[in-house]
Amino acid sequence: MKNRHLFLILIALVAASCKSSGPSRSANEASYDFETSPLHPDLLFYHVSDDSTKLYLQIYTDELLFTRQSPDAPFTSNLSIDLFFTSTKDTVQFKQTIVAEEDLRKVIVTQVIPFKKQLKTKCIVRIRDENRKWEERMDVVIEKTDAPTRQDFLLIRVGSKNPFFGNNISQGSAVDIQSARFPRELNINHWTPDINLPPPPYSEAKIILPDEKEFDRKLLVGNTQNIETGIYSVYCDSSFVFSIFGRESAYPRIKTVAGMVNSLRYISSRKEYERIQSSNYPKVGLDEFWIDCGGSKDKARSLIKNYYRRVVEANRSFSSYAEGWKTDRGLVHVVFGNPNKIKKSTDTETWIYGEENNVSSVSFTFAKISTKHSDNEFRLIRNPLYRSYWDRAVTAWRNGRVFLD
Repeated sequence: MKNRHLFLILIALVAASCKSSGPSRSANEASYDFETSPLHPDLLFYHVSDDSTKLYLQIYTDELLFTRQSPDAPFTSNLSIDLFFTSTKDTVQFKQTIVAEEDLRKVIVTQVIPFKKQLKTKCIVRIRDENRKWEERMDVVIEKTDAPTRQDFLLIRVGSKNPFFGNNISQGSAVDIQSARFPRELNINHWTPDINLPPPPYSEAKIILPDEKEFDRKLLVGNTQNIETGIYSVYCDSSFVFSIFGRESAYPRIKTVAGMVNSLRYISSRKEYERIQSSNYPKVGLDEFWIDCGGSKDKARSLIKNYYRRVVEANRSFSSYAEGWKTDRGLVHVVFGNPNKIKKSTDTETWIYGEENNVSSVSFTFAKISTKHSDNEFRLIRNPLYRSYWDRAVTAWRNGRVFLD
């Protein structure tokens, strides 16, 4: 039986990512496929005064191309960073040289820019690896008013001067909340929502967002908050400002048997899922499920690698109240893969699989849901006609084929 247990071999494969190259990519274009770009920078803006804002840009060194001018010269990577503010037409440009070091996994580049109070302003940030000739473009909205916004608060990792990027933070992390413009007492509410997996695209079941409880603690800016799983709603005085989402320690990756079993629900029957979950040896049941799908251990490895790669991609892109794979977009992404085309508007995303307007193609439209806790909540417009497409995709997985890859 032991030779049927694949997890120790495969968990490392789940975290692996291969990178391709090309001229450029915009964050708003097409794919949610992590592997289509060699660069995955993180960025945030933090208002340091009424007149200035600081850009934090995190770069992963293993995603850069390092070269040297001579055999005696150090290996370096050269970055160009351009900021373009669409409302004012102002631009900010600067360069950064990074020297290769064996233990340097990531670099945080900072730049203070002039930015006065104004309502939502779109900023296009272009990060270019000059050695590789590849650039990544990210669209960000900046807002600075007399009332606090998320960009007035910096979440600092205790023990370092480095900030957390985004609002998804692993449990066990110690966080200091800093604010230059609003150094005052905060109300912090920690609550754990009841999250159900989304129903299939053909279902007419209604999905209701979870309700928040009342405040249960206070926190002074500059004090430490130890993160647990759940949602931390942060209020300045009585005004809601932002939420922190406490995630599992390996997030966005899946590194536990329980996590791998849970995310299997989309392509397993209820009986299979419950049997594996309730087993004294769920790892054995999970391995057997994938071997039955693939017909061999080698094929099972390939199926597992691709399925859980999609789960991780969904966590990276779609997380909101729940981890990304538990959302509507995560549901479709895990089972169907990356669409051939994505159309985005202010409030919708339409994913097209196959050639547009072709009778054999299928498209899914997601509508943005207004919620104070996240601007990344989208709801699939469900339709009973999706039943045949869903059954075909699940059957493909069950027959050992990675659907649409």
